[in-house]
Amino acid sequence: EALKISRSSGADMSTAKPAELETKELMEALWPRIFAAFDSNGDGKVDRKELESKMKEAGNIGKAMAHADCNSDKVVTKAEWDNMLKVMFTKFGAPTVETVKWTKGVLEKLESKGK
Repeated sequence: EALKISRSSGADMSTAKPAELETKELMEALWPRIFAAFDSNGDGKVDRKELESKMKEAGNIGKAMAHADCNSDKVVTKAEWDNMLKVMFTKFGAPTVETVKWTKGVLEKLESKGK
């Protein structure tokens, strides 16, 4: 299955290779949707109850999200969430196509449970 995700990238990718650019853009397109899937009550933050619930459904992506709470206030704001993506790109580089596909699959699972 081809990955068809709308692209809205604000990151500076001037030195990225074409494949890296594509996977980063795809992940950036998925990122806000993943946050929204975790934010069950739609208040723009993910509290501990939402985090724990969605971690059980999402697996490893939930563990990564636990690291996003930069100020340890037990909620992850949209700004903290977006910062986590920047840190991941800086630390690990572009995600692989397999990682993007896996992330998309987790997102689809989370979104389908919310319906």
